[in-house]
Amino acid sequence: MFKFAKSALIPVAVILLVALVVPAQASTVEVTLFGPEQFTRDTGSPVTVLREFSVQRPVAQSYVLQVQNGSMEGGSTVSSAVVTFNGTDVLKQNDFKQGVFSLEKPIAVQGTNTLEVKLGSIPAAHITITIVGVYLPEDVDDDGDGYTENEGDCNDTDAAINPGGTEVCDYIDNNCNGAIDEGVTTPYYLDADSDGYGLASSSV
Repeated sequence: MFKFAKSALIPVAVILLVALVVPAQASTVEVTLFGPEQFTRDTGSPVTVLREFSVQRPVAQSYVLQVQNGSMEGGSTVSSAVVTFNGTDVLKQNDFKQGVFSLEKPIAVQGTNTLEVKLGSIPAAHITITIVGVYLPEDVDDDGDGYTENEGDCNDTDAAINPGGTEVCDYIDNNCNGAIDEGVTTPYYLDADSDGYGLASSSV
């Protein structure tokens, strides 16, 4: 019979315990809410370009304003600009420095939003702005029917199935109320003796 020292079992038990208590990381989905849109410095005095957009999705885990400075090859970069979102300057002139090709800033998105961009660099310099929301998968409307899983969509891969859907006779819960083919089926009764009358106790 083999004998084991007690001390040899302790590290194994500790490792197993740690493995059990490590929390699972929830996955997220990045959804583009605005852009990408390129803003280019024109000739003459700098002007402020205004954009407005609305967001109807549920509240995201976070929102991020992303800026690509110049082209993907590194040319036509902006060295002076102000980016204002909902009245707050999220990027200022000193944020755009030589060698800075991308920027990200957390922002607070509302139902209706305003984005203002003022470029003060040489003509043809440009930036590209994208605004994204980081959502839990169940808060994303995958099939584009206006409902998410957290809003009661029982099949977010089929736009015809959602809480506002119309129930049809197809053995599917089209309106996500937990019932199948309710109100759209016609009951028939077994007429065992072929006299034209069925049995109320035997419907199909």
